[in-house]
Amino acid sequence: FFGEAKPLVFMDMQEEQRQDNGRKYLESYGLTDNKMKSLNLFLQGHRVGPQGIVDISKGLVENFSLTALELRRQEIGKDGALSLGQALSHNRYLRYLGLGRNKLLNDGCISIMEGLRQNQTLEFLDLEWNEIRDEGAVAIGEMLRFNNSLQSFVLERNKIKTRGALAIAEALKHNQKLRNLNIGYNKVTTAGAIAFAEALKVNEILITLNLYANEIRKEGGIALAEALQVNPSLQSLNLQSNRITDAVVNLCDVLKENNTVRELNLQNTLLDEDICQRMSDG
Repeated sequence: FFGEAKPLVFMDMQEEQRQDNGRKYLESYGLTDNKMKSLNLFLQGHRVGPQGIVDISKGLVENFSLTALELRRQEIGKDGALSLGQALSHNRYLRYLGLGRNKLLNDGCISIMEGLRQNQTLEFLDLEWNEIRDEGAVAIGEMLRFNNSLQSFVLERNKIKTRGALAIAEALKHNQKLRNLNIGYNKVTTAGAIAFAEALKVNEILITLNLYANEIRKEGGIALAEALQVNPSLQSLNLQSNRITDAVVNLCDVLKENNTVRELNLQNTLLDEDICQRMSDG
């Protein structure tokens, strides 16, 4: 996305400005001028406060040139998330939205997902480190059933467990657009991994699945290996720091026949010395 040549705008505001009107931020940088071509706006490190987010959201409804918006570490809050969700339901130009480390929690996540159910433009969404749990993940699953634009989704370092993973995996059976999913460093269990494996048996769109540092055990690794026998699209699977033990053998055996997977990360999967020797002998 950022490989394309687009003007970049980095906000440089004084402390007294940061709690000011978000609409004024857009105006001061000419971002309400819809004659301008596509722009990328990064507000990381410049906290505008919950009310500023509300006002920026209002600006998004009217702005036709902003294609990327980075709002990491903004303490968006419940009201800010609600406003952003409403803006996303109307905005038809934004393609990238970064909301990492905002403590959105379940309520904030649900508000964003409600907006994305109607949005058919956004391609990249980062919700890293937002303390999202299963209730929020269920809303994510429901959104993925309706949304037909999102291609890359970062959910790393949240608190998604089995119920949330099942909802997202089930949505992948129906979603025909998402190509990259990072759900690493959550609390996805073996049951969640098995659900993702079942999704991979029918999903022919996803090319990257990151399950790094979850709570997946041997049976989950075996299920994913079986899925790779029939999946024609996945190119990268990250299972680093999951205790899948000798399921590594199953996964490596699949690579002998699978010509699509280019990257399989099996670091720190508690593979014992006997299994390593068997693989080496084989």
